[in-house]
Formats: sequence, C-alpha cells, structure tokens
Amino acid sequence: MKKRINRALAALLALVMAMTLAPAAGASGAVAARCPVCGQSGYCTMTVVKAANCHETGVERYVCTRSGCNSLGQAQLIETPVNKANHDYIFTDNQDGTHSGMCRYDGANVGPEAHTGFYNANGVCEKCGAFNYSQVGMSLPERRTVPISLGDASAKLSAGDIKLTLGSADITSEYTVNCLWFYQGVQVASGSEYPLPASVYNKEGVYYYDLVVSAVPKGTLHRQTVTETCNITVQVEELVTAGAVVTTLDADLRLGDGDGWSAEPVSSQIYAQVLAVCGREAAPSHIRFNELPSGDVGKLSVTSTSTNYYFRGAESLLDNVAFQPGKTAGEFMASFTAFDTAGKSYAGVLTITVQQYAGDMDVVYATPRNTTLLLETADFQDFWERVSPGGTLDYITFETDSIIPLDFYSLKNTAEQNYTSRTRRRTIHIHRSVYTTNPFLGMDKVYNRYYLVKLPDGNYVLSYLDDAYYVKYRLAGKVQLPLGRVVQMMANEREYAETHLSEYGLDEELILDMFAEERYEQQDFLNTLVPFAVATVTAGLLLALLVVVEKVAAR
Repeated sequence: MKKRINRALAALLALVMAMTLAPAAGASGAVAARCPVCGQSGYCTMTVVKAANCHETGVERYVCTRSGCNSLGQAQLIETPVNKANHDYIFTDNQDGTHSGMCRYDGANVGPEAHTGFYNANGVCEKCGAFNYSQVGMSLPERRTVPISLGDASAKLSAGDIKLTLGSADITSEYTVNCLWFYQGVQVASGSEYPLPASVYNKEGVYYYDLVVSAVPKGTLHRQTVTETCNITVQVEELVTAGAVVTTLDADLRLGDGDGWSAEPVSSQIYAQVLAVCGREAAPSHIRFNELPSGDVGKLSVTSTSTNYYFRGAESLLDNVAFQPGKTAGEFMASFTAFDTAGKSYAGVLTITVQQYAGDMDVVYATPRNTTLLLETADFQDFWERVSPGGTLDYITFETDSIIPLDFYSLKNTAEQNYTSRTRRRTIHIHRSVYTTNPFLGMDKVYNRYYLVKLPDGNYVLSYLDDAYYVKYRLAGKVQLPLGRVVQMMANEREYAETHLSEYGLDEELILDMFAEERYEQQDFLNTLVPFAVATVTAGLLLALLVVVEKVAAR
C-alpha cells in the first residue's frame, strides 16, 4: 500500500532536516526553555523560526545540551498553533506623523501609532515607509568666503543649487525654497542671487552677509518648515581674475586649453594679468591655490594648497591642472595667489561657469569678462548661408495680429480639381486648380478663401490660409499660424489675384501657402458632411419661416 504524505507535513519535514544541520550556537534570539524531549530546564534554548499569526501556525526550534537527552546535538522543530491575536497588518501612512494598520486576512485594525521608534538609518518608517521629515537635510553654499575683484559690476552672491535630502533621497521638489539676504542684520534682498551694490564692489574691504534659507512643504501635508542660515564673507580687493565656461556634458578642461567660449585659456589669462603689473624686472612665475573646493558643480585636480603650479618649465605646470565638471549647473570659484620671479604676490580668483547642456550652439561669441559684446549681423547671415545654401526657407510659421479676407477663393480638395480628357488614342488625367470670386457651397465643392496676412515686420503678404485660422484670429485678436511655405504663384491664380496685388502693392510672383491639403483630404467625410449639414439646417429654417408666414397670412 502506498503511503500518502500531506504536503504541509512534507514541507515541515524538509524544514526539520535543514534546521538540524545548523549548530545551536548559530541561533539568534535564543531564550532558555524546557526541552520538549527530556523535559529538563537549564540545558535547552528555544528560537522562534516563524511566529504564529491569525491565519498560520508557527515553528519553534529547540536545542538541548544535556547529556542523556535523546535529542542531544539535534534541533527539534515544534509547530505552534494559530495565534488569533497576532495579525498580519498592512500599515498606511496617515500623513500626520502616525500610521494605521489593517490585517489583510480578517480586517482587524490597529493604530494610529506614531512613526517614532520605527525609523531606520535612512529616516524611513519600517512599518509604512513614511519619511522622517524631521531628519531632512539642506545643502547650503559650500563657499563661505567670496573674493570679489575691485570694480566688478557683475559681482553677485549666489545661494547655488540648494537641495533637500532625506537619507539618500532628493526631496527638493516637495518644498518651496525661499532665500533672504541680510547685511548687518537688515534684509537687503530676496531670491537665489543677490547682485552686490556699487558701494561694496567699488570699495576694498571685508563685508559680512547672512543667507537665510527656508523650505516650506508644498500642499497640505503636515511637515516642518526647514530653515538654515549661512554666514558669507565678501572680500573686495584688486584681483587677478580668470574664467572659463563648460557644460555639464563636457569632458575635463585643462587650464592650458581653450574652452570654446573664452578668448584665452585660463593659464594665459592669469599670465597676461600678472605680466601687466609685475614690471619689467620680473616675470610671472607660478600660482598656488588657497583652497580645494569641490562639490556638485565640479572640482579641480589639485591635491594640496602648498603645491606650486608654474607657467613655464618642467615642474608642475598650471596648463596640466584639470577641471572636472559635475552634473549640476552653477559657478565654481577657487581663490589663488600668483607670484612673479621677484617674489611679489598677487591675489586672484578663478571662476568656472558650468552650464546645463542645451545642444550644439549655432553662433558663438567669446569675450573677456566685464566687456561689452556687440553682435554682428554678418555672423548670423554667414550661419544662414552655411546651414541653408542659397538662403531658401522650407517652412515658416509666425504669430500675426492682422488678417484681411479677400473676395478670392479656391477649391479645397485637389481631388475635386481633376478631370479626364479622352481622345481616340489615349485618356489624359488633368489637374487644374479652380479659382473663383463667387463660390457656391455645394455638396461636392468646398472652397477656401485667400487672405492678406500681416508679417512680423509690419508688411502684408498674400496667403492661401485655412479658414479656421481666420476664425481663431477674430475670436482672439491674434493667432499663431500653421507651418507654411513660400511658393510660386500659378498663372491663373495670379489672374484672379491681380486686382488685390496692385491695390496692396504685393509681390506678383510669390504666395504664402498655409493650407494643408493632405489633412483636408484625410477628413474628406467630415468635409462632405459639413456642407450637407449647413444645407439641411438652411432648408429647415426656410421651411419654418414658410410655416410662420402661412399662419400669419391665415389670420
């Protein structure tokens, strides 16, 4: 006779065999207990392998070390009965600092209870997954001392890229960040940047500012406002200034290489400024960085503030120092001291602007800092000739605030403009545009109007424009036109438009075509339905009018 083994018992047997292979010393959470085999206490430990709950039995593991016990050296697994008081709760955050639980099997409820005591190291409640917003951290400007070049009218203080984090999670988007700037206890500005006044950047000295940042939770969630204060020291003096511009996707920039934006590499900028002030008896020698700033914006490949980086020679060259852009846009600043061969020192600051990558640039200008830049029309003309030889436009669109309708129409559907000519030898399919000044709304013929459209420069152009855009213009006073193109005017089209061309002094060869024939043909059924509906409504109105007239006449 075959033995039938219950699946649950078979699983329990497999668990027993696995557990007997583990030594008693390896059990965690073991407590003293009475041995279920020999009945003695003081020799046996018990570990809960699986706690019984409201819908499942549990398992306890016993290990006895008493000599003479039949289970000596072997673990005993004992099944425990269902515990109706131990529920399998699913907890939900109540958004008020507490959570509540409901058993997924019998609907029992618990709570609300505070998250306190259940937060892990990352500030997350292990029961419901809620964040401990009292542990939110805020990143403030890494640079607390800001060197400003005397007379630099573009000088400003920046709060930088402020982030709010909880553990490793960035939760900045859940808050509204406000920045307030104070000088000598008096608020002088608000916002993420503060342009320094002329009274500061035009006078050498040290100025002390306070930046107060408050992050207010968005929405109606019950969270604390996070507030931090940062003390910033501004040092205004004659400085050797150098700068570069990179993007967040650029590779490392060597200070001896051009950045594609600035007129000269960083090392050449510093060398030229030191050379201009050191006199004929000396020459620029080297620089030494006063600090080693690093952060989300980027970092320099400088490992010590005592290392000299030379302009010339075989020793550590300034040209070989590299800046590694980070993934965050902003300004990287590092103060340095430059020296000439006579031992005289010059304070300086290096500013590298990291921009968010925005695609390939079309027209690029490079200019020294704090100088006026004049844009040249010829540069943009050269660009146009380069990307579009011959200077032709494929498609254009613009917004207009003036559209004038003309008594000049053309059939909308090109299929309606085809006819067949048969001869003895062959059949010819001919396409001929149909124009008129007196359109008739028929079931198989729908016309579209011509318009005068005002260009951005104030002039007008003849346009074959979808009537729907004229309706939009009348409703709003202006309209963004669809994509269109400049095409050669047809001979018979010019014939019908001749009066308007001469009256308004328009181009007699070109017309702006802004009607999508393909889209009209795709909606052929709807376009056929519209005139049918108009004809039906018109007939209905005439019939109703006739009935009214007859009733009035009958009286």
